[in-house]
Amino acid sequence: MPLFTTAFPLAVVAIAALVGLATLQRASRALGGGFLVAFGLWWVYYVREAVERCDAFNRQPNGSCAIYGTPEQLALAGCVVLLGTFLVVIALRRETARAA
Repeated sequence: MPLFTTAFPLAVVAIAALVGLATLQRASRALGGGFLVAFGLWWVYYVREAVERCDAFNRQPNGSCAIYGTPEQLALAGCVVLLGTFLVVIALRRETARAA
């Protein structure tokens, strides 16, 4: 996850580019939104796994592990999931309006 820890501005640019691509093209809103939802859920899973590994390491004798920024990472991943869900809902609304 070095993209989000050491090069945070790069991560912001990458996410902004994905959002821009997903919102500019009407045909790709559902695809881009689905990608953002999948990416956000993967991110939450990755953070959860890291926290569990750190907890398991701390239960060992002389184990010392600390994770910082977990709530911030989860909040950002949640925002990505919400944005992706919003894009999918917009795409579905347009499709149902066009079909009716």
